[in-house]
Amino acid sequence: GGGVVIDADGNSLIDFGSGIAVTNVGNANPRVAATVADQAARFTHTCFMVAPYESYIEVCEALNRITPGDHEKRTFLVNSGAEAVENAVKVARHATGRPAVVVFDHGYHGRTLLTMTLTAKNMPYKQGFGPYAPEVYRMPMAYPFRWPSGPENCGPEAAAQAIDQITKQIGPGNVAAVVIEPIQG
Repeated sequence: GGGVVIDADGNSLIDFGSGIAVTNVGNANPRVAATVADQAARFTHTCFMVAPYESYIEVCEALNRITPGDHEKRTFLVNSGAEAVENAVKVARHATGRPAVVVFDHGYHGRTLLTMTLTAKNMPYKQGFGPYAPEVYRMPMAYPFRWPSGPENCGPEAAAQAIDQITKQIGPGNVAAVVIEPIQG
């Protein structure tokens, strides 16, 4: 419970991953577990596209209200990060009419075909699952700890380097989306 996981051998481990940084409340948080049990007893949803239901609409409306800006907002709820990334790329490609997706070294994006393509690390995530989706281009990720000219120069220099490579290798007019994982494990 909380932030401690007890393994099969009885060792207590601090849960720094907490569901790979998705569930920052820790495992089996009593309030979260009670809320999930209450919801499951009241209503376990079906696919919204098949049978719409009010609580889905209420969550979407609440997210639209609290999202900054006064522009038109639309919300689509999905069941995983991979599905969120995959749909964001599809929407970007459709909206821009452009094919290219730019990703960065060291990122992990999921286990669907497209998100495996976006994921940088072959072993253990991608080995043997290709061929992968086309029009995905990888750029070097800023890494202040090892940046050649020092951490104070990392941000601006890494951005300039990525923009230069995008300009030369892809062409800015071909880029539909840039997907970046800002917190990397």
